[in-house]
Amino acid sequence: SPSVTDTLWVLKRKRGAKNEVTRHKARCVYNNRRRMDKSIVETFSPAVRHTTVKASVACSVLLGRRRYGFDVTGAYLQGEYQEHEVVYARPPPGQRELDDSGYPIVWRMRVPLYGQGDAGLIWFRTMRDQLTGDPPRQQFHQSDADPSYFWKRS
Repeated sequence: SPSVTDTLWVLKRKRGAKNEVTRHKARCVYNNRRRMDKSIVETFSPAVRHTTVKASVACSVLLGRRRYGFDVTGAYLQGEYQEHEVVYARPPPGQRELDDSGYPIVWRMRVPLYGQGDAGLIWFRTMRDQLTGDPPRQQFHQSDADPSYFWKRS
């Protein structure tokens, strides 16, 4: 059975050009120091190799093709668990700990949080499935030589 992981608040002060506090931000993260389940086996998520980027840019220039890149805001929070993955977490300190009946509140997580060891892998798997999934959604192909490189014929 899955274990329950503690969470905590990480608080930040965002500063402006004159070093004045412009806003406060809070993020709920896993408290890995008190993590009960240390059984995560796979945490590696691939990143594109520099040689792949250089070769791709060179080919684009030589062939007169356009290149597109993008950044996903809060990417680690956009990953999706698979059906067999069940993760539970306690609310962070300061949040309600008991329900109206007096039972401890435990969240069943739908998406990873920052601080989760395999959040990067979950995000990569979600993105790969969107680009190449079965049935093909975006009709991209994953490179055999570099798993972080996806290509598409136009």
